[in-house]
Amino acid sequence: MMELALIFVLAAFVVEHVTQILMDLVPKAWHQVGEVPVARYVALALGLAVAFALGFDLFALMGFRPTAVWAPWLGQVLAGLIIGRGSNFVHDFLEGVRGWKENLRAQG
Repeated sequence: MMELALIFVLAAFVVEHVTQILMDLVPKAWHQVGEVPVARYVALALGLAVAFALGFDLFALMGFRPTAVWAPWLGQVLAGLIIGRGSNFVHDFLEGVRGWKENLRAQG
């Protein structure tokens, strides 16, 4: 679990910095579409690509083993969305998951 969490944070860190590098390569006029920064979409796409390429599954990270056929795919999409938010968000998310798992152990 800890190794997977570390790789998860590392992937988010890499996505965050690759997004910044890509945004530095395009003209400033392309950095904003309406109210939403383009970097958010770039990071989302990169996060999804990394999650699918590395086979990250959010359910597996949390310790669930769903039996539905679509579960690994859904777990990878959710992992990609979280990775795309950046390393700080991933760190906070993983801390929440750890606390949730500790509470479950303490209750039963």
